[in-house]
Amino acid sequence: MYDLSNISIDGLKGVGRVKKRALNNLGISTVADILYHFPRKYEDRSNLKKIHELLPGSVETIKGTIVTSEITRPKPRFNILKVVIYDGGSYLTVNWFNQGDYLKNILTRDKEVIVTGKVRRNFGRLEMSAYDYEIIDGRGENLNCGGIIPFYPSTGGLNQRFLRSLIKYCLDNYLNSLPEVLPNELIQPMNIPPLQWCVLKMHFPDTMEEQEKARMYLAYREFAFYQLGILTRKKSIMKNGIIINNNMLVQEYIRSLPFKLTAAQIRVWKDISKDLKSTKPMTRLLQGDVGSGKTVIAVMSLIASCDSGFQGVLMAPTEILARQHYLDLKETLGRLNLNIALLTGSLAQLEKKRILELISSGEIDIVIGTHAIIQDNVMFKRLGLIVIDEQHRFGVNQRLRLQQKADSPNVLVMSATPIPRTLALTLYGDLDISLLDEKPLGRGNVITKYVSEQNRKKLYDFVKKQIQQGKQAYVICPIIDESEKLDIENAVKMEKVLKEVFTGYSVSLVHGRMTPQDKEEIMGQFRAGNLNILISTTVVEVGINVPNANVMIIEGVERFGLSQLHQLRGRISRSKNEAYCFLLGDIKGQEAKYRTKAMCETNDGFKIAEMDLKLRGPGEMFGTRQHGIPEFKVADLITDGKILEASMRHVRAFIEEKQYIKAELFGRHTKFMNIDFSKIYG
Repeated sequence: MYDLSNISIDGLKGVGRVKKRALNNLGISTVADILYHFPRKYEDRSNLKKIHELLPGSVETIKGTIVTSEITRPKPRFNILKVVIYDGGSYLTVNWFNQGDYLKNILTRDKEVIVTGKVRRNFGRLEMSAYDYEIIDGRGENLNCGGIIPFYPSTGGLNQRFLRSLIKYCLDNYLNSLPEVLPNELIQPMNIPPLQWCVLKMHFPDTMEEQEKARMYLAYREFAFYQLGILTRKKSIMKNGIIINNNMLVQEYIRSLPFKLTAAQIRVWKDISKDLKSTKPMTRLLQGDVGSGKTVIAVMSLIASCDSGFQGVLMAPTEILARQHYLDLKETLGRLNLNIALLTGSLAQLEKKRILELISSGEIDIVIGTHAIIQDNVMFKRLGLIVIDEQHRFGVNQRLRLQQKADSPNVLVMSATPIPRTLALTLYGDLDISLLDEKPLGRGNVITKYVSEQNRKKLYDFVKKQIQQGKQAYVICPIIDESEKLDIENAVKMEKVLKEVFTGYSVSLVHGRMTPQDKEEIMGQFRAGNLNILISTTVVEVGINVPNANVMIIEGVERFGLSQLHQLRGRISRSKNEAYCFLLGDIKGQEAKYRTKAMCETNDGFKIAEMDLKLRGPGEMFGTRQHGIPEFKVADLITDGKILEASMRHVRAFIEEKQYIKAELFGRHTKFMNIDFSKIYG
């Protein structure tokens, strides 16, 4: 048995320096890469037509014998190879354009061929413009015509005939050395065909039903292999957990709230309380739409940790959000005699040193901060609970680094970005999932409308009326340039325009390149109600809580993703008042129309997430900030949900039974197709 991931494509049949460079551009450098380079589509060329059955305008496949072959040159640097084919009853002229000099010695008289091409009528007679051909030479290898024909992702310098030939060569010579990647305990109960069969039938199936069967079982392998990796990692770090079982301060906190917990919050808190009292450390994802009350649950969890003698930490993705959490909780936790500290990268060195000393000595009960919390110099005395807000903004490794600051701490990760179930199970397969699917009582509706450029003045008049009634408004400018420079220029222009339109009102701008102090000063003015209109790039996308702001204008709607639009809209659903979200921009494109229509028709974040997943795919849903989303080769998170859930059930049961699995599973198989555990999980 060879290790195909170590066999280079150098020296393979037909692979020279130029072809090697082109293959490398496709991510192909080994024989294993070639075998896992699957077709992007298939054409059924198995239905051979008789020449007399052909119809103009159709793409058909015929079989016959070459009678004559000649080249014509209608103009310089252009030639036509005209081949007459006889199928035993009729004749047909087949044309190859600008390939005559190469094919004239291949397509010669008396050779039997299969040809696929487009049929057309020329001066009253049927002809065919050839797409592909196959010489019938007795070997029975119809790689290009006469069967289900694969078409591969390609690049300059690689044509489909070469790729089919190269892949067939590797299948013939190396397929039997392709090792199974799953243990027998997962293969046998499912009655799964061998991996070699699945790979072969993905490339050259006899029927499309056969290809789909192969794809389904490869998808199962991908999902199961991925889950084995993350659950193995989870089991390796799962020791006896920190037991948190005091709830007196939590009950005092609940009594102090000016509202009643929703049924969903009570249900989720029961799940978390059970986890915290267990001898196994909690690893739970708390998912809920904007405004569903996740922060209250997080605070209850942190208080419970402190009440049991441990410290808690809450990590947020931005300094604005971390500071807001700190300001919102400082007074509340102070009444419970709990000490809270804010730790961010912008703190002065002396202040940071003081806070680090208080954390390590245990005098700080709860730390709220940004990525700064992950740094090596942050040491806790008795860390019992980690809360990560907006988990999709962080990578898997960042979560693990924070977990390593204590001996098996409890972990609660939260996401206000609704994630479709299949994507959540993939991203967070090592976490139990709780769902807040109910909004607190008394929250007002958000009305979303598209506004054309002609009605901009009417929109501004409406905003003025809302401000006169004591309300505030956001104006969101789109991301245009990754460097943010152009974004800021456009936002600055918008500020000048709106200051002229809203003369007598207070208008200010906040963007990503401002210093944390400047951003916080402006956000503080907006929170206090001293600003009527806040112009912003997407730094206000998550977590900002200004209940008095009930109007949002989103400029350049076509430049935002659907989930991002929904997150932005969530900033104005924070009170009992009716709110208004207005979408402006060019929606001529189909995707822009689809997104705008979806936003106007539903406020359900989970419906929007499903639509966004179908529209953009998992790799784009969260932009470049998301780490850890595997790029599955054949598995589809949109359509393969049942396969994913089946694989998870089997893998979880398998992991539970095994005492020692690391060496058994990953001695050789650290990589399968695109999934590489060494890169994703370290």
